[in-house]
Amino acid sequence: MSHINSGNNTPIDNRRNPCQIIGVSSGKGGVGKTNLIVNLGMVFSKWNYQVIILDGDLGMSNVEVLFKVKPPFSLYDVINGDKSITDIMVETEKRIKLISGGSGIFHLANMDKQQQERLFHTLPQLERMADILLIDTGAGLSREVIRFLTSTDTIVLVTTTEPTAMTDVYGMIKVLDRIKTKKAHLVVNMVEKKGEGEDTFERINLVTKKNLNHIKLSYLGEIPKDQLVPNSIKNCCPLVSYSPNSQTAASIEKIAKRIVYDEDMSKMEVNLKGMRGFIERLKKNITSNP
Repeated sequence: MSHINSGNNTPIDNRRNPCQIIGVSSGKGGVGKTNLIVNLGMVFSKWNYQVIILDGDLGMSNVEVLFKVKPPFSLYDVINGDKSITDIMVETEKRIKLISGGSGIFHLANMDKQQQERLFHTLPQLERMADILLIDTGAGLSREVIRFLTSTDTIVLVTTTEPTAMTDVYGMIKVLDRIKTKKAHLVVNMVEKKGEGEDTFERINLVTKKNLNHIKLSYLGEIPKDQLVPNSIKNCCPLVSYSPNSQTAASIEKIAKRIVYDEDMSKMEVNLKGMRGFIERLKKNITSNP
């Protein structure tokens, strides 16, 4: 798809073909993962990318509240043959499309052959509808979270500076390393002072390099702890729209730009981007035991 550069700080290019699939997860809840997804979607949409958010996290009330929508159907209805992908997709007033995963995607390994075929027939349709697909995989180390996360083009893990959050995200990194995941990106949210995020990343990265064999961590940036964030949620408005000139909005835009321009990628990885690569990896992951 072509894109119109609508501002000097807009990192628009014409390389968003195929669709870039970004999985966002965390070791535990309460670290701001879903709020980050919503705001990343807003930034990408502002840059004229067509964005779809797939709710792989049961409930995901923050997304629905911030966009003031509630999808009447879910991917579960598609898998069961009751609805098409266009039937379940809701377009928000921000030009971002939202798909509820429902309970269906939490039972990939339990699907019968017909259900799996419906899923794999449906997903390629998203390639024509989106430049960027953001998947909220949910928090924690369930097999379904890992299956979806490791099927995406780009893995983004969210943590805070709290010791429990750091321990939990490192636990997820260990699981990813065990199944030979090559790369993951880290965002440190709710930092109290500038530079605290990078310090947190370096501590996690040091342990990762010392103890793990396969995975390489990349630092996407930090997001300050800001009362504007809960205020924006109360007002049902994503932060980057609620306070677009704030330091927090600027930090999210920097993270978005780094995600779009991930230059540390081999030719093979580029060729496996998009829905084709996602489906190939997802098929493999369904039959594996991470």
